[in-house]
Amino acid sequence: MKSLVIPSIILSIPLIFFSMQTLHENHEGIIEYITIVPDKVLKENFGSSVFTMEQIRDLVNKKNRLYFDRHASLWHESGEAHIEGKYQPYSHFFKTTEVIIYRDLNSNLNIETYQNPKSQTIDFYRKNQLEKSKWEITGKKEIILNYECIEAIKKNKFGEITVKAFYTPEIPIDVGPYEYNGLDGAILKVYEIEDRDNITTIEAYRIDLKKLDNDLIKCPDTTNVPTHKTYLKSISHSHK
Repeated sequence: MKSLVIPSIILSIPLIFFSMQTLHENHEGIIEYITIVPDKVLKENFGSSVFTMEQIRDLVNKKNRLYFDRHASLWHESGEAHIEGKYQPYSHFFKTTEVIIYRDLNSNLNIETYQNPKSQTIDFYRKNQLEKSKWEITGKKEIILNYECIEAIKKNKFGEITVKAFYTPEIPIDVGPYEYNGLDGAILKVYEIEDRDNITTIEAYRIDLKKLDNDLIKCPDTTNVPTHKTYLKSISHSHK
């Protein structure tokens, strides 16, 4: 009997290692999203510009990254548009504030920092206790990047659907783009619905589950950085 016990223990070691590795891989990594703004909104804002609609779509539809592990997530919303060729002189029209959102997944503490994409200095920050979003699970399913996702919706007081989201329990961490949260898995697609012709889509286009560097997701240092309210006051005083 003893001769059977030892080999069985040895054989079980790779299985334990494999299961631990699989568990680890599904709880940590990077999800890249693209935000697609509807043409109706683009025309209203850039209809008279020197760009064609195709060029405007390429410039405005941003690609953003979400870094996450078991304890925290970091949403990085780029503020830089990549413009080349003869349209380079107009690039300043498409430079916006770079937004980085750190979220502690245990306490749901949310810290948003807004910084100049050129200087990389933080202009101001906001800190709040993020409330768990309330969703209605519809049970509809969709495959996104080979992950089976489940649909969840939010409604306004009139019963109209304002947000649709698809999340996957196969990545069992409560994370998503921007501040979307509150589901039993990573949110891979969001529809923000203003009306039938105004639906902004935020959709994952790449998922890389892997161990991240220890310092990649860290709480931002807001020492000597003004809050959003203080920042607005200083701007209003400077224009007087």
